[in-house]
Amino acid sequence: NTGGVGSSVICHNVANELAEMYDKDVIVVDLDVCYGTAALNFNIQPRSTIVDAMSQVKAMDESVMEQVLVGITDHLSLLASPASLSLGVSVTLDTLSTNMKVLIKMCDYLVLDMPHVWENWCREILSEADEVIMVSKPDLTNLRNGKNMIEFLGPLRGPEAPTRLVLNQVGAAKRSDLTDKDFKEALAIDPSVVIPYDPEAFGRALNNGEMMTKASKKSKATDAIIELTKLVSGQDEEEEEGEKKGGLAALFKKDKKKKAK
Repeated sequence: NTGGVGSSVICHNVANELAEMYDKDVIVVDLDVCYGTAALNFNIQPRSTIVDAMSQVKAMDESVMEQVLVGITDHLSLLASPASLSLGVSVTLDTLSTNMKVLIKMCDYLVLDMPHVWENWCREILSEADEVIMVSKPDLTNLRNGKNMIEFLGPLRGPEAPTRLVLNQVGAAKRSDLTDKDFKEALAIDPSVVIPYDPEAFGRALNNGEMMTKASKKSKATDAIIELTKLVSGQDEEEEEGEKKGGLAALFKKDKKKKAK
């Protein structure tokens, strides 16, 4: 939504939990070439970045991509941003599409950390992703922007792939915060998760280069991140379907390759 709402932090934490909770292979792609924060949040210094992947697009395959990715844990990898203004590189739909086709074959969940821009390639990704998570602060500007986003994406994504709303930093401005009801009335959707304002917990995690479950395990914000992870994972839905179908249907169920923002 607007910049500074904490969407990247939420994105990185959810990706980490998908890998940790479900033992699934997860790749995070930091698409903010100029200001990306994934490497900082994961406390790494990447040897390669998404710029390297784009420059090798003609030869791109899984073996080349393996050289560009940075391993975070056994199940979590990152295609990092250079976080530089001086490279003069821009993301295009063609180069991005080629890389995405390779990446999605290499993981169970492909998590895209989107920049705060509105380019053709951004619109294409948001219309095609399995899950879109829109993070907003409970204020009037985010309400307006969220309404615009929902109205634009709704017809493109259809009723089977709705956009999820996450309210973040709730309680930071108690007197002026808008309510869940305000967002529901304007956007016609309920927030999937409400993440309380907890600057101490998030600050500790960011300063230490740690995820919330390690830095602030008992925080209510951490609980909310875990709840969001369960929602986007699709694992609970698959378990319920397996229980309902039973027998061979449950045994032969395959993991879906997912792409999420």
